[in-house]
Amino acid sequence: MKIPGYKLHREIGKGSMATVFLATQLSFERKVALKLIANSAFGSSELAERFQREAKFVARLSHPHIVPVYDVGRAEKIHYLAMDYLPGGDLNSFIRAGLQPGEAVKILTQLAQALHFFHSKGYIHRDVKPANILVDQTGKPWITDFGLARHEKDVSMTLSGDLL
Repeated sequence: MKIPGYKLHREIGKGSMATVFLATQLSFERKVALKLIANSAFGSSELAERFQREAKFVARLSHPHIVPVYDVGRAEKIHYLAMDYLPGGDLNSFIRAGLQPGEAVKILTQLAQALHFFHSKGYIHRDVKPANILVDQTGKPWITDFGLARHEKDVSMTLSGDLL
């Protein structure tokens, strides 16, 4: 698989719709997490266009606890999103290792600040869970995976009662 401007090294994560690779962004010679989503995963061109639009919005955000997005695009039938590479793991691993109450409060406070900032821009994340919270080498949490995010004016109820 080839994504112009990137050299893929190895798979570092996999979800229901996407696979994330450790890659090098050639133009800046920096390591990135490159999220790849097949066009067929979206089900329609409208959803693929929404992904592109929302990824561009997230890329414009600047907050100390939201993972920076460097690039978004499409290469043939693959959509991609390049983000900062945070090798510290996700919040699940920190929970399993045993968080002290003070550490948990600090992390939750930082995440609440990031979500408040995101919501103040009119967006709802819709998939906040330990697997979508990355932690850097210093223990600082970063919210990631905005694939289900929606603008508040686009949120509606489905027949099953789940938010879209």
